[in-house]
Amino acid sequence: LWELVEGGYTEVADQAAFNALTQAQKNALKENRRKDAKDLSYIQNAVTDSVFPRIATTTNSKQAWDTLQNAYQGSDKVKVVRLQMLRREFETLLMKDSKSVNDFFTRKMTIVNQMRTNGDIVEDHRIIEKVLRSLPVRFDPVVVAIEESKDLKQMSVDELMGSLQTHEQRMSRSASSSNEQAFKKIQMLEAGGEEHTTEEEEDLTTNKKVEVTTTIKSHMQEEEVEEGATTLPEVVLHK
Repeated sequence: LWELVEGGYTEVADQAAFNALTQAQKNALKENRRKDAKDLSYIQNAVTDSVFPRIATTTNSKQAWDTLQNAYQGSDKVKVVRLQMLRREFETLLMKDSKSVNDFFTRKMTIVNQMRTNGDIVEDHRIIEKVLRSLPVRFDPVVVAIEESKDLKQMSVDELMGSLQTHEQRMSRSASSSNEQAFKKIQMLEAGGEEHTTEEEEDLTTNKKVEVTTTIKSHMQEEEVEEGATTLPEVVLHK
């Protein structure tokens, strides 16, 4: 979010210009507008009532931030607003199922470094506790194991990242193996590879086909909405 505050984004001149964009460009612009509106709201909520009139007429987060910088360049007021925004982003950032551990840690540590640059003291155990609360449910087993076996105040951020990446790799291998076995079973049943195919096996084959198709469509729709991507996601079969 902070990148938009400092750098802004390119807005189209009118509706005709918007219509001329590709679908991917339209999706990216809509996402920037959404994030910028959130940034502007953060800034407006962070300033005092006496300062708010200065930014009341600004229409985007960069314009509001530039106004504050010009008025209070280097002052404590600017640092307070910046820190409040960074802290809010630090607390609200969650790891999406579609993201990797490395992607999530990179974004989280970028925010932490900006907080530290602006004078905030962010200890490792605070980062670790926040990360453990921000992971998807698929990481629940390793989160429980870490919380029960480790002293979080003595643990390093790098150690946590290594543990989570190891768990992520194991899940990936397990999912790939399960998918491969399931597809082989389906192919065997369809090809008549077994002399006696029971009604239950036929139902299992049909159900897995439906689950594969549904999962693919669901992931494609999710990626198109969130990131405008058209890459076919990894197929996940449910036993």
